[in-house]
Amino acid sequence: MGFVDFFETYMVGSRVQFKQLDISDWLSLTPRLLILFGYFYIHSFFTAINQFLQFVNTNSFCLRLHLLYDRFWSHVPIIGEYKIRLLSRALTYTKVKIIPTLDKALEVIEIWFQLHLVEMTFEKKKNIQIFISEGSDDLNFFKDNKFQTTLIICNHRSVNDYTLINYLFFKSCPTKCYTKWEFIQKLRKGEDLPEWPQLKFLGWGKMFNFPRLDLLKNIFLKDETLTLLPDKLRNILETQNNQAITIFPEVNIMSLELSIIQRKLHQDFPFVINFYNLLYPRFRNFTSLMAAFSSIKNIKRKKNHNNIIKEARHLLHREIDKLVHKSITIESSKVSDKITPPMIVDNSYLLKKKEEISSVKPKIVRINPYIYDFTVIYYRVKYTDSGHDHINGDLKLHKGYQLEQISPTIFEMIQPEMESEKSIKDKDPIVVMVNIKKHQIQPLLAYNDESLEKWLENRWIEKDRLIESLQKNIKIETK
Repeated sequence: MGFVDFFETYMVGSRVQFKQLDISDWLSLTPRLLILFGYFYIHSFFTAINQFLQFVNTNSFCLRLHLLYDRFWSHVPIIGEYKIRLLSRALTYTKVKIIPTLDKALEVIEIWFQLHLVEMTFEKKKNIQIFISEGSDDLNFFKDNKFQTTLIICNHRSVNDYTLINYLFFKSCPTKCYTKWEFIQKLRKGEDLPEWPQLKFLGWGKMFNFPRLDLLKNIFLKDETLTLLPDKLRNILETQNNQAITIFPEVNIMSLELSIIQRKLHQDFPFVINFYNLLYPRFRNFTSLMAAFSSIKNIKRKKNHNNIIKEARHLLHREIDKLVHKSITIESSKVSDKITPPMIVDNSYLLKKKEEISSVKPKIVRINPYIYDFTVIYYRVKYTDSGHDHINGDLKLHKGYQLEQISPTIFEMIQPEMESEKSIKDKDPIVVMVNIKKHQIQPLLAYNDESLEKWLENRWIEKDRLIESLQKNIKIETK
């Protein structure tokens, strides 16, 4: 799928839907789009300043310039010592005060963005109803009032999955509800930000919950199966606070086109299980993160062994990628961050930098004993005067309400509801079904990659059957 098709399908909707937007729709939608773009613009601006200041303070070439500056002014009487102290104080103030403040400001912007987007989409909307299916497990991210690093796996039906999981995450955290202005007040006073549970998504070679510039660069230039290595993930987990991490093993958003492509490809790969309501899962991010967890817990993993089924899975993934993308570089998933060796400028600078790195102690990573498995389906409730009964599979003409599986676009979800009851009734309501199941993580930490792939494949088999079961058992009652 090209960029234009992706933007049309998942962001703004089809051309027919786009043309149906009248002036009143655009007047209500434009302010929300400007708000979201404003978050991105301000965040990008602060990020550029922050990275520039860090470059000036840590880059080897800049350190060499600082050294040359000090040597030059050391030979100038009277004002030379003042110039040296001035630069040293400016650099110290930047490092101790400005950079940490900018880090906090970026964190506040991301939290504001998450809260605001949830408010625009799922909160206080009469036309969108979220139902947790019967038999779902409760979400628990805390132990002894301390947040735990938690793994969430979920199928991928819409771009709005990111916002939906944020919504469910916020609703399940029993923490004090801070307003957005309280974060700004604490930032202005220079106080520590309130402890706020973090949710991140693992994909495109990044851990993210905000459309950063580096994430967008990976989306446009690299493959979505780009994976972070276990050592890199462990370093992230040990340097940041405990957080919930969500993975979409399907990678691509489930659509009718991809479903048809997958079924055709399965004819050439008889060893691989066929799915009807899901795309075949990708394993690299999942196995890489589990390897990082095993390393943190000091659990020895079993050795990997190649087999025919594993090779068939990888071949299937490659064939799907070739059809989904016009051009793909398979080796991009193996790319690792290359570090340029620093220039040797002076022993004192190198020793000081080494002391700073060694003084940073890894944080305690508390791993949740459960993996939470989300199954998400979006339905649009439609009334038909004469149509087939898609719920019960009856070929006879059906009159009444029916459920249609959809992949709602961002424009569709952030569009505000009109105040009048008539406008609410005229708009087809959206029903979001969510099933939550938990699995113990401890037995999986010793698994090798092959066993983890098989475990995830089995979960997808259960999920495929669950979606089919939910579709059949949903009943529409009218008042």
